[in-house]
Amino acid sequence: PPMPDPPATVKNSLHHYVQVHALWTALHLAPSGRRILISITQGPDRVMRRYAEVFDLPGWSALVPFAPKTDSAKRLFDEARAASVDYCGAGSSEVRLLDRGIATSHGQMPQRLRRLMVELIDKQICPITVATATLTEGVNLPFDIIILPSLERIVEIAANSAPVSEIVPTSEFRNLAGRAGRP
Repeated sequence: PPMPDPPATVKNSLHHYVQVHALWTALHLAPSGRRILISITQGPDRVMRRYAEVFDLPGWSALVPFAPKTDSAKRLFDEARAASVDYCGAGSSEVRLLDRGIATSHGQMPQRLRRLMVELIDKQICPITVATATLTEGVNLPFDIIILPSLERIVEIAANSAPVSEIVPTSEFRNLAGRAGRP
């Protein structure tokens, strides 16, 4: 189905709109059993906050709630959720996304939490993952689809306060693309 009409703060920002639309798409592909990675090039805190907040918008709350399918999956999920609450706080984006079946991973995460998230992904408990390249560097995880909301990252701010961006290096893109469809 089409994504509900977002507020002007989302519509008026191409990056914000594309990020939100990527999540909407992933949420609708996940029930087919596909394992989806939304790869973010930078600003994981900002993107995860946007993703957590979007579930408060009209039309998003009606999405099917997440629940682990087995008792062992529920135990691991509960352990990861408790670690997320401990490290990030009960109302954090990490916890809010995890409650929707969305695992997260980025370089600023404590090692134990990152390890638990990788286990949720590897055991296919969470069908959707939002992560930076730190997750895909040297780790073989089972993704069927990789969504890249942006191929650019801001590298500096110019003297006139305008962001200066660069395209993700080809080697990084190839590494990321090679993660999809692995057994």
